[in-house]
Amino acid sequence: MKFTFGAFNLIATPWKSLDCRQVLQAGEIERASRFRTVELSSRWIVARGALRSILSKYLQSRPIDLILVEGTHGKPEFVRAEKNLFFNLTHTHNLAFVVVSPDRRVGVDAEWMRTDVEVEQMSRRFFASQEADEILALPRELQHGAFFSCWTRKEAFAQALGTGLTTPLDQYRVSVGAQQPARLISTEWDEPCRWNLIDISEANVAVTIATEGSYLAPF
Repeated sequence: MKFTFGAFNLIATPWKSLDCRQVLQAGEIERASRFRTVELSSRWIVARGALRSILSKYLQSRPIDLILVEGTHGKPEFVRAEKNLFFNLTHTHNLAFVVVSPDRRVGVDAEWMRTDVEVEQMSRRFFASQEADEILALPRELQHGAFFSCWTRKEAFAQALGTGLTTPLDQYRVSVGAQQPARLISTEWDEPCRWNLIDISEANVAVTIATEGSYLAPF
């Protein structure tokens, strides 16, 4: 079966805050109102509205009729099991990414590559020791990119599992170099060959998709 993914700008047409607000349910609108700035609220509304619009095309339903809830670890999911569609949404800065599959788990993570990250401190704190060693052994000019590649590869896998950051990042290993093919190397509970990581990073943003399969097709 195909996996599909898409990317869109949260402040560009056709995704507009006022339009997307029309397809949200009351609880989602209330949640959007709790963000600390209007800008953050607007981005969340556009991302959620776009997600609903995309999923509605698969399910042949009106976007507003989809019943979404936050899962145990914060990942949106359908409240009714008969809607057997796996999906994940992530957004960073002004960009959002969605991945959808009809039959198996998927995850995606994107991170704007901020320059204020303490690479050594964060790597030692969150990553497996082998990953941190690999990153810090690289020339200094490559460490920043390797850190974000490693982070998004690990987080995309965790999102596919549905556990997010409740699964400690040091319990599984991924390839770290931005120039290395994205790959799950080992976990403490699963066969890494069952998972596929796809790096679709661009300038200034690191992006990884994780799937239980090996084929991806764009929207």
